Amino acid sequence: MDQSYYLKLIGRQLAGELPPAEARELQAWVEADPANRAFYDEITRLWKASEAYELPAFEADTEQAWSSLERRLGPGGAKVIGLNRWLRYAAAVLVLLIAGYGAFTALFDTAEAPVASYLATLQTAEGEQRRIPLPDGSVVVLNQHSTLRYDTVFTERSVTLEGEAFFDVARDESRPFLIHTQEAKTKVLGTAFNVRAYPEEAEIAVSVEEGKVQVAKSANASEAVVLAAGQSGVYRKPEDQLAKAELTNALAWKTQELRFDGTRLQQVAEDMERYFGVTIEIDNRQLQECRFKGTFKQPELEALLDIIAYTMDLQVEKRNGRYTLNGAAKCN
Repeated sequence: MDQSYYLKLIGRQLAGELPPAEARELQAWVEADPANRAFYDEITRLWKASEAYELPAFEADTEQAWSSLERRLGPGGAKVIGLNRWLRYAAAVLVLLIAGYGAFTALFDTAEAPVASYLATLQTAEGEQRRIPLPDGSVVVLNQHSTLRYDTVFTERSVTLEGEAFFDVARDESRPFLIHTQEAKTKVLGTAFNVRAYPEEAEIAVSVEEGKVQVAKSANASEAVVLAAGQSGVYRKPEDQLAKAELTNALAWKTQELRFDGTRLQQVAEDMERYFGVTIEIDNRQLQECRFKGTFKQPELEALLDIIAYTMDLQVEKRNGRYTLNGAAKCN
């Protein structure tokens, strides 16, 4: 069934008129494909936005707005089948709300219409990860509390990221793939890498699993670093500095594994902070330089802290949601 059929189901759901059987059919369609989910989320968002407007004010212009939409679609617009009067009205309201946006042509499957285009915005909640296939064959795995935006036509391979994601980019020598973050830009032809760019954090980090990646400042593309497999780069916002850096466990959120191979205890604490979303402090500098070794699959925070404390003869204190490791620096 084409997209207009599911648009009607979405419209009836928003109006509170969708029977349970069709509601289950719609839910199955939404969950079957990330593109379907993006379409559903966008229509729902636009509908909610329309609630801020007084709908009767549009009554006199409904047919005019619909005619305008049909002119934009061209002769193929006449092939839109089965839209009832309520849906025509809702569509006209949405067209008026997003005039010039160019998104509403994505709602219709017509042979003569131009290629559908709208801005997909995909988000994850706490504890949620999401796999997102992109139109060029690339795949993004979005970490929790993250947002990915891209134009669905994807003529230019460009996305905007807030948060953290792992990218497996399909190779295309003629079209570089660009990831825009708050203050940095990552450019690749085809490779696999991780980007961590939460707006509230002081650093933007890129870690390469395979291939090569170029990372530059958004404000100055001439200042760039090229990273090969196994390398990482960090842009430090307060200092406005971009450089290669040694990062460990960058993909722990995806692999559900923390691996330490003679790693400085301070680095161990920082990796655990990122993975568990907590604050871990070490009470003296000598202790920070001690080394720790071990591999932990699907680790639990307090169990891992207990292992560190036992093997290094330390104490763990928890106060006001913060953890502190203290004791004499007995490094091996």
